[in-house]
Formats: sequence, structure tokens, C-alpha cells
Amino acid sequence: MTVFDRMAGGVPGTRLATTWCFAAGRGMTAHPAFCAARAAAPRKGTDQMTTSPQPHLPAVHLHVCVTCRRGLPASDNPQGRQLHDAMHALAEGNPDIVVHEVACLAACNDGCTAVIATPGKWGWLLANLGPEKADDLLTYIEAYAASAKGTVMPSRRPASLSDMVRGRFPASLFSGV
Repeated sequence: MTVFDRMAGGVPGTRLATTWCFAAGRGMTAHPAFCAARAAAPRKGTDQMTTSPQPHLPAVHLHVCVTCRRGLPASDNPQGRQLHDAMHALAEGNPDIVVHEVACLAACNDGCTAVIATPGKWGWLLANLGPEKADDLLTYIEAYAASAKGTVMPSRRPASLSDMVRGRFPASLFSGV
């Protein structure tokens, strides 16, 4: 019998629920139903993800630097342009995602860059992108759209985008993206 089993009164099947409550920072409890109810309740001040679509939300705007070269020589089709074109193709027909091109985001040392923004949510400067990450970036955009405040925790991002965040901007800057 472990310390968690003893704290749960030795009731079989309560160890995982009790361990989860402790690990989530919600305190220890001996009753698994209480733990499950607390786990399901949204925590005050957190950015909860939603699973259902919310059609009343404004569109997500992705501003992609089309001049980014990722350290490659100048060309007629730079990596930033390729990323923009790939994102535009993936978002085509989806009114909830608007892809914009921008001439330069002044983050040339960080590969292809983009800004994601929606009125009422944090905006983010993203770097280390490229056309090969377009599908993962779309996954990130969907998680961003589903978030309440625009925060997508690293554990909810695709692994290829783990090092992409360079900065965030207050929602008040994006009233008219």
C-alpha cells in the first residue's frame, strides 16, 4: 500500500484519482468522485481549451513574412513565400482563418516568422517556421482559436513547433487585425 492508497483510506481504485488531484495542484482528497468533479470543473483564471466549435468567435489572422529566406541565398521564391502559400492553401475555404502576407517582421535571424492574432486574445510572434511545418502550424492555429485567451500551452503544440514562440502582444493591439 502506497502513501496515496493510505491517504485514500486504502480503497482500491482510488490511487490514480488521488494522485491526479495532488499532481494537478488541487490538493489531496480521499474520495475519487470528489476528485473527478474537481478535475472537470474549470479553474478560475486559467485558459481552458474547448472541444466544441465556437462560430461566434472572430477569425484567426496569420501574418506570414514572405521575405524570410532562413539563411538561404536570395531567390524568387523564398521560404517565407512558400510558407505563406502553403498556409493559404490549407486555410482556403475556412472563413475562420485569414492568411496575410507581410514584407518583413524584422526577425531575420529566426528563420521564417509569422504573427498570429485575433481581437480579444494574446497575439504571438512565431519563428523557426518553414513550409514543411505548415500542417503543424494549422494544428496550432486550431488550438489557438479554441483557447479562451490565445494561450496554447507547449504540451498542446505539435512537437515541431516547440521552439517557435518569440514574444506575445496584448490583445488590445489587435482590435482590427
